[in-house]
Amino acid sequence: MDVHIGVMAAVIGLCTLTMVTAGIMLGRVLGSMVGKRAEIIGGVILVIIGATILAEPMLGCFERQPSMGSALPQGIG
Repeated sequence: MDVHIGVMAAVIGLCTLTMVTAGIMLGRVLGSMVGKRAEIIGGVILVIIGATILAEPMLGCFERQPSMGSALPQGIG
């Protein structure tokens, strides 16, 4: 791609600023509407993610897809 790095950085920065601002505004509105229930649901989701991360190597029940590194010829990557 022939894009100037400054332009690309500015676009990424503006997109990030827009999304963060929208998230904060939406969070204030939704926080007052759902409040404690959203915290509980978020906590349950984090516990499920943590349990999955813990169980994966212990039980070996989740198969990992081969990485791109294994598809490269020997000596590369």
